[in-house]
Amino acid sequence: MEGYASLRSTNSPPSDTVLDTSSVGDRTGEDITNEYVLDDQTNYTASLDSTGVRKRSKPKPINSESQAGLISDDNSDEEDTLMDYDVLQEYRKRSRKKYYYCKVFTACLLTVCAALAVYYLCLVISKFTVVEQSEPNVNVMLGRPYTQQELDELRGKVCTNCAGIGATVGMPVPETTPYKPYGYETKIDYSVNCYVVYPDEEGDGSEYSLTEMTEVEALSANSTVHGLGTVFLTHTGPCGVCSSLDDLYVYLSTPDLTNPVRACGLKLDPQKQVECIENIGFSEACSWIWVHNTRNTKQSDAEGGCFGTCIIHITSDNNDASADGSLIAKVKNLFIEANPCDPDTCLNTINGNPACSPEQWQDGEYRLNACIACDECRSGPIFQKVSGRTRRNSGISSAITRPPGYISEVYHLYGNRRD
Repeated sequence: MEGYASLRSTNSPPSDTVLDTSSVGDRTGEDITNEYVLDDQTNYTASLDSTGVRKRSKPKPINSESQAGLISDDNSDEEDTLMDYDVLQEYRKRSRKKYYYCKVFTACLLTVCAALAVYYLCLVISKFTVVEQSEPNVNVMLGRPYTQQELDELRGKVCTNCAGIGATVGMPVPETTPYKPYGYETKIDYSVNCYVVYPDEEGDGSEYSLTEMTEVEALSANSTVHGLGTVFLTHTGPCGVCSSLDDLYVYLSTPDLTNPVRACGLKLDPQKQVECIENIGFSEACSWIWVHNTRNTKQSDAEGGCFGTCIIHITSDNNDASADGSLIAKVKNLFIEANPCDPDTCLNTINGNPACSPEQWQDGEYRLNACIACDECRSGPIFQKVSGRTRRNSGISSAITRPPGYISEVYHLYGNRRD
C-alpha cells in the first residue's frame, strides 16, 4: 500500500497532478478509491482510468460527525433503534389490550362465581333450619284436614301463664341461648303432658292456661257437671314456649314452614330473625328458640353444630335408607360422620338415653339423612325441652317419613270448647 500512501494529504492536491502508477501494476482500470481530507468537511475521491492515470472527483460533502465512513453505520443503527422502538410500542399496545381483556374476563368470572357462591350459601344456611314440612294438615286421628273454622277458633285467645313458662324450661331470658357445649344431658319429664285449661266450662273460652298433668290427673280434672270439659290435651310431653294455641295455629295452618323459616334464617341479626319468625305467626318466645336452634346447628361440626354435614347433604332427601348404599353416599362419608344419630357418635342424651331413636339412624325407610339426623342429635334435645310443642307430639304429620305410632294421637277441636 506504499504507492497509495502518497495520495493521502491534509492539503488540497493540484488540479492537474499526474500520479505515479509504477506501483499500480496490472491493476489499471480497477476503481481504487482513496480520500483527500481537506478541511474536515469535503472528501475527494481518486480513481484510475483506462490509461492508468488516477483521477479525482469531488463527491457531496458529509458531516464531520460522519467522517471515516461512519455515517452509514450510524444511520443503520438509528433505523434499527427506531424499528425496535416501534416494535416495542406495538408489543406494549397489544399487551395492554390483552391485559384489559384479561381483567374484564376475570371480573366477569368473579361476578359469576360470587353469584353462585351467594346462591349456594343461601342453600347452605337454609339447611341449618331443619323444619318438618307437613303434608296438608291431616290429623292422624281425624283422618282429614282441619277446616278453616276449626283453625280460626284456636287463635286470638289470651294465655294467662305463658309468659312464665320460659323460666321453667331453661330459657328465662329469651335472648340468651339455652344451648350448652356439645355433649350435654337434657332432662325432660315425659310422665306428664301439656293441657289447655279453661277457667270454667261456662265461660267464652277467650282465656286459658297451660298446665302439665298426667293422664289420670287430666281425666279427674275434666269431670265437670255439664260434660263440656275444661281440660284438653294440646300435645304430649311437658309444656314449653311454643305450646300456646297461637303457635299451634301456625303449625296447623302453614303446611310449609320450611321456606318462610329458612328465609328468616338468612338474616344476620338475631333480632331481625325473631321479628321475621314472629311475622309468620309464632309467639316471641317460640321465635327465639327457633333462632337459637338455627344458630346452634350452623356451628361447625367440631363446635357441636352441623355445618359440614349439612353442606354435604344439601340436596339429600329427608329420609336416606342407607348410610353407604351408593357410591355418592360413600364419597360423602369420607368427609362427614355417616350416622350422626348413632349412640356411639351422638354425645347428647335425653334422660340418660340416646338423643335419637334407632329408626332415625339404622338402615331402613325411616332413616334420616345425615343433616336432619345431626340436627336431631345436636340441637334436638334442647329444642324439644324448651319449645315443648313439635309437630310429632302435636299429632301433625310431616314430610319426613316416621314409624307407626311415632306421631302422638292428639286432635285439636277444643277451640270452641267442644268435647
